[in-house]
Amino acid sequence: MPTNQRRRSLLLAGVFYGLLIVAALAWGLVVGHPNLLVLPGGTTLSQLGLGAVAGIAFGLGVVAASRLLERQGWAQELNRFFASVLGHVTWSEAATLACASAIGEELLFRGALQPSLGIWWTSGIFALLHLPPRARLLSWTALAGLMGLAFGYGAELTGNLAFPILAHFLINLLNLRNVARYAPDPGNRRSDHEVHDP
Repeated sequence: MPTNQRRRSLLLAGVFYGLLIVAALAWGLVVGHPNLLVLPGGTTLSQLGLGAVAGIAFGLGVVAASRLLERQGWAQELNRFFASVLGHVTWSEAATLACASAIGEELLFRGALQPSLGIWWTSGIFALLHLPPRARLLSWTALAGLMGLAFGYGAELTGNLAFPILAHFLINLLNLRNVARYAPDPGNRRSDHEVHDP
């Protein structure tokens, strides 16, 4: 993917996640819970620390599991799809996109919606936000639903969003960089995973 096209895609993603943050903050003001980083029941400093450590551990565990499953057909299909959309994402671009998505989605879903709708409804809506353009990519939606449940229960148990934000950030950061391996190298038209003719 040309650099300018990739940057436009990343810019659009940034605008989208910015709108999610605005929507989350607006929801919090409407329901009288403006501090979306802490669930209505409150939290403690030790719970905040526990959420952060557990979120990092969970995020790294999910990434490790995704590497083990990478040779599965559905996983390769997802990686090729994201590579076609995002191209060769750099570390800085991956970090920016991962940060925006983690903060935007977690503020809206776990911070704003979950206290009102509950974990399961919120996770279902979260999964629907990740509907793919093609049916064979529906594994992305299923995985998003499972992650939504994990993020939701992590937030519920600790009373804050440290767990879901950090886990979400690490999963997206490291998986986006892994997706870059499937994109054509800027100096080479073939990708690392392209099938070569004999």
